Amino acid sequence: MRIATRKKNGNAGNILALTLIVATVLAIALTSFLFLTNVRSHSVARSQLWNESLTVAEAGIEDGLAYINKYVGQQNMTNWINTYAEDNWQYSNNVFWVTRYMDTAKTRYYTVYVTNTAVNPMIRSTGYVPNSSWAGTGRPLSRTILIGTKTKQYFNAAMAALGTIDLKGNNIATDSFDSSATNWPGYWTNTIRSAFGDVVTDNQITNSTLNAGNANIAGHVKTGPTGTLLYNANVSIGDLPWVDASTPGIEPGYYANDLNVTFDDVVVPNVSWMPVTSLGGLGGSGTAPDGKTYAHIFTKAANGGFYTLKDSGDIYVDTNVMVTVQVLNSVGTFAPQNLFVAGTGANSGKFVAYCDCPSVWLGTGDEPQSAVAGNMVFLGTPNCTALKYNGNGDFTGAMYMPEAVFTLVGGGSGVLDFVGSSVTQRVQMNGHYHFHYDLALKTWSPNNAYVAAAWREL
Repeated sequence: MRIATRKKNGNAGNILALTLIVATVLAIALTSFLFLTNVRSHSVARSQLWNESLTVAEAGIEDGLAYINKYVGQQNMTNWINTYAEDNWQYSNNVFWVTRYMDTAKTRYYTVYVTNTAVNPMIRSTGYVPNSSWAGTGRPLSRTILIGTKTKQYFNAAMAALGTIDLKGNNIATDSFDSSATNWPGYWTNTIRSAFGDVVTDNQITNSTLNAGNANIAGHVKTGPTGTLLYNANVSIGDLPWVDASTPGIEPGYYANDLNVTFDDVVVPNVSWMPVTSLGGLGGSGTAPDGKTYAHIFTKAANGGFYTLKDSGDIYVDTNVMVTVQVLNSVGTFAPQNLFVAGTGANSGKFVAYCDCPSVWLGTGDEPQSAVAGNMVFLGTPNCTALKYNGNGDFTGAMYMPEAVFTLVGGGSGVLDFVGSSVTQRVQMNGHYHFHYDLALKTWSPNNAYVAAAWREL
């Protein structure tokens, strides 16, 4: 009998082991894929909630800005600090806050705080959204935004221009002071001088040239990157000790050619402009409280008023009255012989003119009784291309007319004080002027609206 034998095939064991290994690898890969997919799904969901909470926080910032700008353009524009309750805000220790819900279930909401600082308000908003159930916590997801605010700054120098500034004449000087300081006596004086009487010119239109002549500039001088500074041997530019000692030349650090700014065009506000004969004759002619006759008298104590002027007649603005006028293009040259803004201190009247006419001529008879430049301001649209001061006396006021050529003449042999600030396209001076820049103008804007100046996510 023959016994049959069969050889074992070693490959079968190898195949089985290999199959097990492959299956294990595939199982691990599949498990990893499912895990990564789950993690990615959670990550995307959290990212969406994270972004949503930022959107909710931004809504709180918008609410805060709307709150502090509630009285923009009105005489009592800071009255938001007194009327918080009517908008459901709360108040304690100079901080205002409110919580608002964005859905009926009250799962999405923000809490916004407004801190009324000594300069400009700060706003902090935290947005809350419900967290995902898999997060294992009942606490909502939140993000916080902190912003600082500011008002648009029109006046940052004693004299600013896009193009050439030519300071012809003798005995020309600049300096600065602050009409909002506690030591201000109610008028400019040597005792409150400071060295911020800057004269600057940009080169947005052409290469800028600043001819300082023999001026004594207590402040900085700047031109654009391709600008030129020309001056004579007797010029003195620098800090007060430098200038007061008549030190010739430029003090180190007081000249730079790196100015690069843009002067925004003036846009006439989109409001309901009233004729000056409305409201029972408001803005009509007659005898004003000072006993003089004016073509337009504003004596109604109103919290802001916008009126259209179609002529160049004399104007009287009474105490506690804030008047904004639009001078139409058809007027041609806006040249009131007398523009008087009455009142001092907290009772000062305020006058703002949007000059949409080709030219503006001002003189000695145009003045605010308060001696505060911010109480009489002229804003020129692109249609306004000429600005002239032709007076034999001092002037207090501010002009922002980036398309206008500013010409200063008159004064004879005497020195004229120009208190305030000017922003124009070019400057041509003939006469003896001392420019005194009012630092309080840094916080002036047509409507004092607050905008975000700094933004930080906490």
